[in-house]
Amino acid sequence: MICPHYAVPLDDEALTAVSDSRLVPTVWDPRYVTHAAPLTSTTKAGAVVEAWRHLLHVVPTPSPDHLETVWDHIATWHAPDYVTAVRTGTPIHRAESQGFRWSPAFADSVARIWLGQHVAHRLAHALGRIVLHPVSGAHHAWPHTGSGYCTFNYVVAALGLVLSDRPDARVAVIDLDAHYGDGTVAFVRQTQLPVHIFDVHGGRAGHEEVLESGQMLSFGVGNAREYNQALDRLPAFLDRHAITDAVYLAGVDPYEHDPVGGTAGMSAEALRGRDDVVVAALNARGIASVVNFAGGYVPDQVVALHGATIE
Repeated sequence: MICPHYAVPLDDEALTAVSDSRLVPTVWDPRYVTHAAPLTSTTKAGAVVEAWRHLLHVVPTPSPDHLETVWDHIATWHAPDYVTAVRTGTPIHRAESQGFRWSPAFADSVARIWLGQHVAHRLAHALGRIVLHPVSGAHHAWPHTGSGYCTFNYVVAALGLVLSDRPDARVAVIDLDAHYGDGTVAFVRQTQLPVHIFDVHGGRAGHEEVLESGQMLSFGVGNAREYNQALDRLPAFLDRHAITDAVYLAGVDPYEHDPVGGTAGMSAEALRGRDDVVVAALNARGIASVVNFAGGYVPDQVVALHGATIE
């Protein structure tokens, strides 16, 4: 597939300011936050950003007068009839196929998140640093529909833009959400993009396979020991494929008390250790990376758990 190009604006003044900052570069727009469902990508990100803002250097997502070009770009990746449904709310069963309640504000938010992910990758490459884009809701989104509280797969699309900008780039998805990223795999299969996937999840199946010109390592784990054994293979994976650009889905739903994930023995300290391993591996190799939040659903702990990733 030839990646559809999209001109992503990057403000020179903002770039200079964040380059000089010791805080975590963060792409953020408060319009990401809606109330389409409780404690999901539409709500928790705002609470996390506010709680940890003292550690963040926020680069606002560009605010075009309208999102027409963004919607047009989304429709080059997802089925146009599905994109129209999400944009307009009609038919409603298509607009809400991922599980969210549709509203105009929700439609606006998912388009802005799409734009923000592309900005974050451009920023990561320009800075040579890890950039935080504190959003969730991508890896279950299929080309033709939403699923599992994921509307659009901005993860694959933004890596596609990286490949369009720099054809010699080597890109990867490091998916440590508790659930298997089936939508991401579907996109890579359909587009035949050379995207490498490293996926540790709570399923019982694990395998290694070639996805057209990319490779996937998938690990189904049942406890913290198995989780860490899988994670030990990440550095070799990055080296084998000479990865230059990556997105890290830092889901905290493997946390042992998470109601929709939960891996035995994965304490808050274990999750922090996991993040340390991933960040160290990315930094040691100079990989331009974007961190997304992904899953995490323990109401009284999710802000602290995601905050540990920021730290």
